[in-house]
Amino acid sequence: DPDRLVQVLLARADIALRMNDGETARYLLNQVVSTRDTANLSANTTVNVYHLAGLLAHFENRYDDALAELDKAINLIESQAEPDDRMLAMIYVAQTLVHGERNDNERLLESAGKALRLLEKTESEFSSKLVEPLRLSARAHVLLGDLSAARASLEKAESIALGNYGEVHRQMADVHHTYGLLEYYSKDLPLAVEHVEAERRIIRELYGPEHPRLEGLIGNLALLYTDIGESEKASEMFQLGLQLLDPDAPEDRHSLYSTYNNQARLLRGTGDYEEAIELHKKSLAISRDLYGADSIEAADIEEYIALELYRLGRHAESREWFVRCVDKYRVRYGEDSEDYKNKLLYFWRYDVLDGDLVAARDKLHEIMMEDIENDETDAIWPVHLFTDLAHINLQLNDLPRALQALEWAKTGAATAPRHPWALYTTLVEAEIRLTTGEHELARTYAEKALGGLQERFPMHTAQMQRAQAVLDALNQSQ
Repeated sequence: DPDRLVQVLLARADIALRMNDGETARYLLNQVVSTRDTANLSANTTVNVYHLAGLLAHFENRYDDALAELDKAINLIESQAEPDDRMLAMIYVAQTLVHGERNDNERLLESAGKALRLLEKTESEFSSKLVEPLRLSARAHVLLGDLSAARASLEKAESIALGNYGEVHRQMADVHHTYGLLEYYSKDLPLAVEHVEAERRIIRELYGPEHPRLEGLIGNLALLYTDIGESEKASEMFQLGLQLLDPDAPEDRHSLYSTYNNQARLLRGTGDYEEAIELHKKSLAISRDLYGADSIEAADIEEYIALELYRLGRHAESREWFVRCVDKYRVRYGEDSEDYKNKLLYFWRYDVLDGDLVAARDKLHEIMMEDIENDETDAIWPVHLFTDLAHINLQLNDLPRALQALEWAKTGAATAPRHPWALYTTLVEAEIRLTTGEHELARTYAEKALGGLQERFPMHTAQMQRAQAVLDALNQSQ
């Protein structure tokens, strides 16, 4: 029976795809196509052929082909007198997966919604078939900014997956992955770390310590630990990540470029500027090979190097590196572009060196206005710049503006109190409180900043000297 033969071939091909064996699935599907040429297949079997062809195209990253095949299956089912709702639901789930790969979140939610409405008719409310459309809907909601809708979908997906499989299962790993994304966008970085670590444990237990998915997880954890100020854990993750990469393998070059950049960011935060520069120079060499010597990627690394040289007090070299960066922006985008004009604002550091604190303050304030207007002060990322703004206003004896910038900085610092930037904010608060005559508060903040830096970030010698200067001034005034 040719129809039964095709069904068996499709079942075998489906199993091959579930085992990530695309080559066998392709071989079996070719047999199906050959058989179909001479067979009068039933409508349901033809739907299955289109469905599997769509799944295979998705596996092979041929997303346009995948959607075309799945549309054929949908059209054929819907043309029948009594459509198979269960099969139609699974095709919509497959369509949802493809839209997820393309980051087409609006269409993903549309397909997932259709799948879920059908599954609610055909399946138990505890069916494992609900997990993927719910989880992918949550991811789409996160990326579209609707975090409450994302959490509702994800909590339901987690409950169903846990009830069907227990904690150690691929779908639970996927749920933790999506929770990590949700908590990151919710700016709860410690909770994001917990979920990514849970995902990592599950993948290791299921597939072993060399599974390809672990490379991305380790990289994400390195950045998350960096952003919550857990420098030792971040360094450990970076070292694990580098062990998975081969400097001589072309396919690892992009990952090395990113890893060197991100590790340098960690070192810059801890005050190890010399080592950060060395890592940035390694990533710069790779970026020139990957993107070209005049690329924006190369320009951005030159800006990081300029910042690290600035912090080392090598100001002339710093200015040279930054001018190279800005010139690449001018050539790429043009002198009238917003990209170029925005990059020019970062000359504020050199205005400080030139003694023009008003120009520095105005440029830095303009940079930070986007975070202020978008209500993005409750994150660690802009904290050091808000703190710089507070310090410049303090030097200008503009206490109202200094206090306002300090409040913005403190809002972000509260999200990651162990981060070195949070301690920098504490230091500048001590300096402000000293100026306003609030000596008790000034001492409290100076001691907290000095103790934290000495314990966790001893390479920040300039900041420690400033904290000690506050304490010395307070002692002299007694």
